[in-house]
Amino acid sequence: DGGTFAALPVAFRTVFYFDNVVITIMGGDGGTFAVKRAYVRGAKTEEKEESKNLKQQQLLRTRLCTHSGESLRVPISCCELGNLYNTESIISALLDKKVSAAASHVRNMKDLKQLKLFPNPNYSPDDEVDGELPAMFSCPITKMEFNGNHPFVAIWSTGYVLSEKAIKELGIEALQSEYGPFQAEDLVKLIPTQFELEAQTAQMVQRRNKRKAEKASKKEHRSTEEAGDGDVSQKEKRKRKHTEGEEGANGKNKLASSTSADGSSGGVSSISKSASLVKSAASVIKDQEQHSTVFKGLFHKDKEKDKHDRDLFMSVAGIRYTLG
Repeated sequence: DGGTFAALPVAFRTVFYFDNVVITIMGGDGGTFAVKRAYVRGAKTEEKEESKNLKQQQLLRTRLCTHSGESLRVPISCCELGNLYNTESIISALLDKKVSAAASHVRNMKDLKQLKLFPNPNYSPDDEVDGELPAMFSCPITKMEFNGNHPFVAIWSTGYVLSEKAIKELGIEALQSEYGPFQAEDLVKLIPTQFELEAQTAQMVQRRNKRKAEKASKKEHRSTEEAGDGDVSQKEKRKRKHTEGEEGANGKNKLASSTSADGSSGGVSSISKSASLVKSAASVIKDQEQHSTVFKGLFHKDKEKDKHDRDLFMSVAGIRYTLG
């Protein structure tokens, strides 16, 4: 019947090879050891079931939002632990301060990275295989599907999603031009298993500490620069004020000296010049009067002509009066 043993007395240590199944009998204490074939088969079946369940869980994690449990839809983000989220859903939860326990480590938008996923050319909503749909996304280099069966990573600095195989085969340097810039520490494994979660958490803490240190360093550097700029500006202000003061004083001195020159010696000289011009004009007029009666008439009345005009007026007036 294929050979089965109900039980064997254990009086010595021995090994049986039965139907390609290795059976080791251990002891020497008079006990028995069950070696029925059904027991061995059951152990393997449980392992297969666990493996199948794990694959199913990984597949679901590539298709469902960790926060809301809804189907993933673009835009999609990931956290530093490699979990996937509908970007709109997780942002709304952060704003309302109603983040689920599964996403409690997400504090703000800095703890998220929006992903640049590549569509799977073989995906179609109608192409169901054994009750399962093909993955919506895939690696652009290896063409592996992002379904949880193959390890994928997100480049935190740029958001690109590639398979681990592509990173290992091509190397980080070869991918810089198209998917960089990034370093090895920027790689975040997506959908990590329970065994990988501890290392992923440590990496998250390390990344956050580094980000915090960089922020403090930038703040200190900025404060130093502002203090330096403040000192320089104060010095410039004092220097400018001093220069303006000197220029103002020099200007006042020049104005005072100019005013003094025009108002004292300059003023006297202008008065003297005016008097001299008046005298010169009077001399010219007097000289012209002596040589020209016409020119003389401009400045003096002709007494004889004035007398003649008065006599003529009286005569004409008398005639008009007599005739009237």
